[in-house]
Formats: sequence, structure tokens, C-alpha cells
Amino acid sequence: MTNDPLEVGWMNNRWVGLKGADRSGKAGAVSTATK
Repeated sequence: MTNDPLEVGWMNNRWVGLKGADRSGKAGAVSTATK
């Protein structure tokens, strides 16, 4: 785990779920595609 924006974004997305993806925006979408 790093302090990278994407890393934090995907982590938030994972914790909050779909709502996190909406809040993270691009980061959430990228994390979902990667994971």
C-alpha cells in the first residue's frame, strides 16, 4: 500500500463500495477495471 492517489482511491472505493467509486470518479473506475 502506497500513498499514491490511485491506491488511496481504489481503497476508498473498496471500503465505500459503489458510492466510493462515484466519489473517487476516475480513480474508482480505473481500480474497478484493474481489480
